[in-house]
Amino acid sequence: MSKRAKFLEETHQAVVMRMLDTAERDGWGLTAEGDMNASKRGSQAAAVAKMTGLKNGAADVRVFLEGGMIHLFELKTEVGVLSQDQKDRHERYEQLGIEISVIQHVEPLDAALDVASHICGTMGWPVDKFTAYAIKAEADIMKAMGRVTK
Repeated sequence: MSKRAKFLEETHQAVVMRMLDTAERDGWGLTAEGDMNASKRGSQAAAVAKMTGLKNGAADVRVFLEGGMIHLFELKTEVGVLSQDQKDRHERYEQLGIEISVIQHVEPLDAALDVASHICGTMGWPVDKFTAYAIKAEADIMKAMGRVTK
């Protein structure tokens, strides 16, 4: 019997994206994109996704930083593992000199704090503001899901 994650990967991504969107709105030199590449699609929707450029194994979150830097993040729950498609895409990113980090946590807040640490470390930004964004993001997402935060 396989172990189930406490939260879905999508919850981690929602908290991370809310944090990054808030940072962008507050004027930090970044913009971010996430996608639902892991979503289950019918055969027609899957064909359209492939034709329009959605790649199997693409990173969950892409952060574009001032100065032309790109940092990619693959988010995993405590029981998540990289698929072969993800391993292959990550290898390609690395060949191109693009940094990708695999962020694996039980709690969405911890995933967001880890992403914040990577970005702030790269940019020399103080992490305290991003910590506040992450805490608020988690509270907002949990409220929207009808869950109580710790």
